[in-house]
Amino acid sequence: MKRLPTHILAVAYHRRFVQLKSSLLGKFSPELISQPMVIRLPLEPTGREIYDEIWALAHGILKSDSKYLDSKNLWWNKSNWKQILEESTSKSQLKPFVLKYVDRGAFNCTKCNWVDMCSGCAIEPDSDRKIHRFLPLGNIAIEWHS
Repeated sequence: MKRLPTHILAVAYHRRFVQLKSSLLGKFSPELISQPMVIRLPLEPTGREIYDEIWALAHGILKSDSKYLDSKNLWWNKSNWKQILEESTSKSQLKPFVLKYVDRGAFNCTKCNWVDMCSGCAIEPDSDRKIHRFLPLGNIAIEWHS
């Protein structure tokens, strides 16, 4: 009997939004920064597992005196993370980053139709709910706001 793998490799792209001088499609555009990271995740991870794995690798990008190196300052560690994510009209609430589902180019959402022009739906850091069928969604944008 063949066994399915218990873990997968996902690609996480570092990106930020830059303001465009003139554009017909919007004021901001995603820009890739740094090299992508390959991370090992369970076949059906929870959002919290994804945030923890990304943070374990990505925190080294921050300056040594950054307040976000203290894990109690990370928005996904707070008990009201769902409220923070829903009310995040200002990206500054989601510092240092938020994780989003993206395609291989890291510019478009893999969950939405391309005509919606979605740059990626946020991954909720829920520790109680597994993300089923994560394999086709296995590209992640680390959207930096710090």
